[in-house]
Amino acid sequence: MSGTRIAFQADGYRSLDLFVERTDREASVEVEPLDRHSPGGDGRHLPAPAPSVRTMPADEYRHHFQIGLPSEGTYRVAVTGGRVALAYLSECEDLLDRGVRYLCPEEEGDRPRTWEPRSHFEPRAHWMNDPNGLCRFQGRYHLFYQYNPYGWQWDNMHWGHAVSRDLVNWTDLPIALEPQPEIHRDHTLTGGAYSGSAIPVDDQGCPCKGDLASALRIYLTRHLATVGDPSTVEECQTTCLCADGIHFGPEQVAVTRPDKAFGPDFRDPKVETSTEGEGGDQLMVVATNLPAGAARAALGMEPASTPPDKGAAADGQPPAGLAADGEEGWYTTDPTGGPAPRQDDRIPVLAAFRNRGRCLQDGPWEYDGVLLADSGHGKSTTYECPDLFRLDGSQVAMAGLMQYRDAQGRFQPIRWYAGRLHGDQAGKPEHAGGGTSGDAPADSPLIMPARGARLDVMSSGWCDFGSCYYAAQTFEDDLGRRIALGWLSDWFGVRPRVRGGANGAMSLPRQLRLRRGRLFSKPVREVYDRLLGATLLQADGVGGLVSRRVDGSYYARIDLSGPQDFDLRIATCGKSRLDLVRQGGVTALKTQGAPTDGIDFTSGLDRVDRVEVFQDGDITEVFLNEGEAAGAILFAGDGSGVDDLVGDFAMSTDGGTFDVRMRALKPVR
Repeated sequence: MSGTRIAFQADGYRSLDLFVERTDREASVEVEPLDRHSPGGDGRHLPAPAPSVRTMPADEYRHHFQIGLPSEGTYRVAVTGGRVALAYLSECEDLLDRGVRYLCPEEEGDRPRTWEPRSHFEPRAHWMNDPNGLCRFQGRYHLFYQYNPYGWQWDNMHWGHAVSRDLVNWTDLPIALEPQPEIHRDHTLTGGAYSGSAIPVDDQGCPCKGDLASALRIYLTRHLATVGDPSTVEECQTTCLCADGIHFGPEQVAVTRPDKAFGPDFRDPKVETSTEGEGGDQLMVVATNLPAGAARAALGMEPASTPPDKGAAADGQPPAGLAADGEEGWYTTDPTGGPAPRQDDRIPVLAAFRNRGRCLQDGPWEYDGVLLADSGHGKSTTYECPDLFRLDGSQVAMAGLMQYRDAQGRFQPIRWYAGRLHGDQAGKPEHAGGGTSGDAPADSPLIMPARGARLDVMSSGWCDFGSCYYAAQTFEDDLGRRIALGWLSDWFGVRPRVRGGANGAMSLPRQLRLRRGRLFSKPVREVYDRLLGATLLQADGVGGLVSRRVDGSYYARIDLSGPQDFDLRIATCGKSRLDLVRQGGVTALKTQGAPTDGIDFTSGLDRVDRVEVFQDGDITEVFLNEGEAAGAILFAGDGSGVDDLVGDFAMSTDGGTFDVRMRALKPVR
């Protein structure tokens, strides 16, 4: 909104926050009190303050105005020479409960209301991606996230922030982190506050349960580059403290690249305190990549000329730290693209860093070696958004495979790896003879076998079989549950651009379990307790066809009597449709007349006994066999934005019977 004028009441808030993008040489903000008098602290009425004028710094093309206000009174703000992308009131006595009050997030959205998710978290407006800093702290769950308050597409990154008492209903808080100041002074620079994690700590800085914590220790990546020139990328991991769950202290650099052989993509620090047990050191994993030869050397594999998927220890098994099982896939930067040529042989790796002792201070973090390298999916350029945690007696790592389509055509899926930490001894990597790489000097600690932690992979798989689940992050809550949220990314252009709308949503929170060598994920208990509403349909022992047209979002549970094939229609939009189909023993999501047509969203299960569907506007999440497989998909017809989306449920089987339960999904915020 250029030339914006809006009136508002302070109503207990003490700050007006405006995110303004310059449209003219001169840009300014004027706040004018509209009350003739303002109340004084002793109840007397004092003359209202004079209008306040703030000028946008001449060298900035974007600026975050934070304007202090008396907590009572009526005001009018006028912005000239700039577009207000986001505006809200903040800073009040009960901000964690009230949240911010939005004034003018551009204009109200114009996408069909039937598309709007009502039960998944979205920002009020604009672009959102990775979940960050998931944790429980002083009675609330905290969700930070990658956010661009200036528009619909990805841009220089901020950290948005929301809190919840129950993981279902969320309250928006002020933006927590912003890009480096120089970025919004220079159009040729890009970057900002990239992804990271949060750990609840006590007064001494030691990790503890969230409800007993006195602060949050934050870790994140600071990224800076020249637009369009990957060779200029600079990334480092920083840390800071947050004592009140809202405001962050100053950042200090915690970790930089330990060796030039690591790729410039060196980011998204995840600190996990459950890997070592009580009293152990703390581990951080950072997503990056290495030339194949350097990765071999880092894991102690010789000779260096041995292909990474052929290297093996004396017992014929891959050495600890190597995930060699893979499948056909290809490198591409285009979610719908075919195989593209690579200019290097880099493979994804997780670099580990160790903080000695129980407490997390500003430093030092010491390089602990390569924890995991995936040669089985070496067509991917790098890992992104890593995780490492203890689960049901094993260690589990997770990470997204960037610029990679798997054999089924899915773009940038998340891979999980389960096993045990091998050689986990405190100490710096030792230098050893042999095994050098042309990508690093012979005396580099990178290429020598380290005594640090490596993941001995026993099993692995995909976290989700759908189209959009990415950048998932986990945390352990005070009940001991391992909970994950993922960004539901519109890789395939399902959502048409709309004025004032949100571009990005979070998955339902999923509890993770490791059973029979598989990673199970199923919505947390609170989703069933808080989201499920009135019963829409109940039918037992049905054979043939059951259907129900639903106005709005719904939940459905189908229990099958045997291994029969079936066709479950989930939603329609004009001539397009979304189905879950089991044919010839293969269960998969399928679209017709949508941008995701032709992609093989196969679940990978041989038998399906129970199906659960959460259909919420243009988001559908499917869970099979109590979470043995999970698939999230975006569906909104052909992407034109013309037709209404309908919860057009229909279930039919090829023999056998089934039971159906359908309930409405409650809207949340």
